[in-house]
Amino acid sequence: MNMELRDKKKHNVSLKGYLEDFKYAKDGLKSAYQNEQSMTLHFFTTLFIIFLCILLKASAIEWAASILLLGLIAGMELINTALEAVIDLICPKIHPLAKVGKDTASAAVAVLSCLSFLFWAILFGPRLIMLIGNLF
Repeated sequence: MNMELRDKKKHNVSLKGYLEDFKYAKDGLKSAYQNEQSMTLHFFTTLFIIFLCILLKASAIEWAASILLLGLIAGMELINTALEAVIDLICPKIHPLAKVGKDTASAAVAVLSCLSFLFWAILFGPRLIMLIGNLF
């Protein structure tokens, strides 16, 4: 898209424009789930955390924090996917700086995922252990 057309589109605020933006976002989400195995892992992690929240009768704050973390992880993974695609477009050959960019974006997802896991382990771990202990 040329810059003139892009600028014109940005200043044309309308419901139709917003709906088009949501379509693009839906297309991006669909593409990520179809092409990125980590998004499949994220989907199943989301189901598991929702199951834990229901099973352990999470408070409203625990639900909110869990939903926020799940959204942050998904958002970070989408940014990682976008960066990888742009790097591949700009630099189709293997280049050390391209590797740094891709690996660093991936590391951002890993750091957030590990911190989220620790949060959920601290939040739900004791109750889950007690629940399992009561079963046996």
